[in-house]
Parts: sequence; C-alpha cells; structure tokens
Amino acid sequence: MTSLRRDGPALAALFGGVLALLAAIPPAWYGSRPRQSYLFDPPAFSPLWIERELMPVLAVLAALGLLVGLAALVWRDRERSGWLWGTGVAAVLGASLFTISLFGLTVASGDTGAPDPYSSIAWLLPGLLGGLLLVVGLVLLGAVYLRRGRSRLGGVLVAVGPATIGVGVLLPEPVAGVASAGALAVLGVALSVELHRGWPERGDD
Repeated sequence: MTSLRRDGPALAALFGGVLALLAAIPPAWYGSRPRQSYLFDPPAFSPLWIERELMPVLAVLAALGLLVGLAALVWRDRERSGWLWGTGVAAVLGASLFTISLFGLTVASGDTGAPDPYSSIAWLLPGLLGGLLLVVGLVLLGAVYLRRGRSRLGGVLVAVGPATIGVGVLLPEPVAGVASAGALAVLGVALSVELHRGWPERGDD
C-alpha cells in the first residue's frame, strides 16, 4: 500500500475523532444561551452561529472521517478472513447510513437549528438503522480481530459502540455528549494508528 493510500485514511480517521470531540462541546461552554434561539440569522462567528452552523458541519465531517478510516481498514484486510469482510461491510454500511442521516438532518435544520417533524422522521429512520447496524457490525468485527490476535484494535472495536451508548444513557448532559464523543475519538485514534502501522507480519499487538 502506498504512503498516500495508507496515511490518507489514517489522517481522516484521526481528524474524525478530533472533530467528534469538538462537535460535542456544550453550547454553554462557548457562550450560546437558549434565550437566543428565536434568532433566525445569527451573526457569523457568534455563539449561536457556532451552535447552528459550525457544530453540525463538524459532526458530519467527524462521521465522514471515521467512515473513511473504517472503510479503509476493512478494505485493507478483506482477504484475511471471510468473517472479517462480512462484518466489516456491515459496519461500513451502518456508518454510511448514519453519516447520510446526520448530513440530511443538518441540511434540513436550515437557519432555525431544528428540522421540521416530518424531515426529522425521514432522516432519523436511516440513522437509527445505520446506528444499530454499525454497533453490531463493530462488535462482530472486533471479535474477529480479537480471534486473530489483534487485541488492542479488536478491543476498541468491540467496546466503542456499547461505551458510546452506555455513557449517553447513564451520564447527565452535557457530560454524556462529551463522553460519547470521547469514545469516538478513541476509535479514531485506534483506526489511525492501525492504518499507519499496517498488519504486522508476525506476532500479536
């Protein structure tokens, strides 16, 4: 694999993890207040503009970066195991549906920061399906890597889905959002390191 084909997806995954953390910064931390929600055209670079315009874009870019890294990993190792290829395709398909849903919700939100109910349902359904497929696919993909001796990569893939959901349910906001994004950042780092390093010729992690 050439340096560009290897390091490009590695950088995409790393940036995806970093952007996930940035996109999860609570609005109150950069000065956005609920009472400002009536504004339909907030000034550029104001706290409300950051919340409505910048953060959704960062979230989409984060999902896209992680998707690129995951797809590159699955493609690189596609011939090593039929189970790896099958579970990897399921995870990539789920990540794709989730990214498309996130993009659709961002576009549908427009200037108000929230899509109408019909648009929300239309875009949330593929997102929910994609999220479910992604979590199951990552757990199974991680199990395959664990069986092949890739303990660190496999452990991250198995844990990231349940951890993201678990902290989101158990912890209060805004801590839950930041903690969930932290799990995605760990995934981004793990994918980036793995893609940059490559599959070792002998031995385990």
